[in-house]
Amino acid sequence: MKHWKKYLLLPAALMLALCLAACGSKDGGQEEYRAPDIIEDAVYDPDAQGDYSDYFGKWVGIRDCEYTTMLVTPADGGMHFELYKGEELAASGSAQQVPGHAFIYFFNDADDCAYLFASNNGDMELYSFGYFERKVPAPNTKGGFEDIAGTWYLDGDPNAESTAQVIIALTALSVDPLSDARFIKDGRSAVDALESYRLTDGGFAHVSGGAANASATTQAFMAFAALYSAQTGGRAFYDLSAVQQESASRALSLGWRAWTCIALGAAAALICLILLLTGKRHYKNYLFVIGLCGALCLLVCFVNIRSAEDYYGHIDEKGEIVGQATLTIRCDTLVGRAQSEYVPADGVILPETAFGVEAGETVYDLLVEAARVYKIQMESEGAGGMVYVSGIGYLYEFDYGDLSGWMYRVNGETPSVGCAEYALSDGDQVEWLYTCDLGNDLEPAA
Repeated sequence: MKHWKKYLLLPAALMLALCLAACGSKDGGQEEYRAPDIIEDAVYDPDAQGDYSDYFGKWVGIRDCEYTTMLVTPADGGMHFELYKGEELAASGSAQQVPGHAFIYFFNDADDCAYLFASNNGDMELYSFGYFERKVPAPNTKGGFEDIAGTWYLDGDPNAESTAQVIIALTALSVDPLSDARFIKDGRSAVDALESYRLTDGGFAHVSGGAANASATTQAFMAFAALYSAQTGGRAFYDLSAVQQESASRALSLGWRAWTCIALGAAAALICLILLLTGKRHYKNYLFVIGLCGALCLLVCFVNIRSAEDYYGHIDEKGEIVGQATLTIRCDTLVGRAQSEYVPADGVILPETAFGVEAGETVYDLLVEAARVYKIQMESEGAGGMVYVSGIGYLYEFDYGDLSGWMYRVNGETPSVGCAEYALSDGDQVEWLYTCDLGNDLEPAA
């Protein structure tokens, strides 16, 4: 019994192991609860409450997931899932937290089973479907398809105009907004969303629950007209094929650009000859010189380099003058409202000024001419007849609200075509006006 301590070592170790096992489990050593991966015969509750906005948006498959894209949108009681393989809708269903399990489950429409949903470090795991990471969150989503139409397709708050523009754009692209599964969310199409803004008097509100709005009503009717024309085989509301891009051949026109490229090529050849004569014959030296020469030639050919003095202050000579038009640029709606150095005290950026008009000249051409002659900053987007003026005098669209931006009038009327499509006539009076409410805040023409 001299070494009696050795005989107590084994029982003590066993007791310690049992104590550690008991401390590491819940409920006095019982097995820790684990939510099931699949719940069969699960029933989705559309009346359930919960905030799932953190999951809304576009997700893409990762870790060899067979699904390329997953769209998560609001739904009654939770959220709606659509899983795509390329352009094909492969699976869909709804998701919500299941009482008694404290976990979110995906209710698959195909087999009436609910699959465990887990989020880890920003990624999403959908049991038996794969892993996903979010690429495009859905901003300002409040629930309902009308919100998605306003926030996923256009910036700003959900509104009737943005939904109408979705319908017009889809019909112009020969996409049926009533039947194409890519544009039907939670069983509702963009047309259903637009109908939600309709009022009892037949007009449309700008936002849900608002009063009748002339712009919303006009654009809603335009959307329905575009839809009717598409369904009856008529022409699209917008002919996108008319948009012409400047060709590369035009950018490569002869002149100083061509001679500059020739000079650059000669300089590159001379440098390569010097390298050869000095014994520096490693091929990387020649590749660097040739690559630098090519980059400089591309820069010369495709970048229109002009000094401010060359661009502003004068214009190219016009053709035959067929008449005269006047132009004024004002931002009266911002006087007293905007604290900006770019807002004149009287709101007049350019007083009424006369310009000669040549045949075929448009309202946009006239604005560009005025900007160059009087050194007024201007920014536009698009090409051909689809030009949109986003800023004049450093005052831009959306600077003073979702409905703010520049509009033009001709002889006191607001045309129904873009500024690059409206051809001027002798005696036309053109106004460019900044609005904060889609034109509803503008003073009537004198």
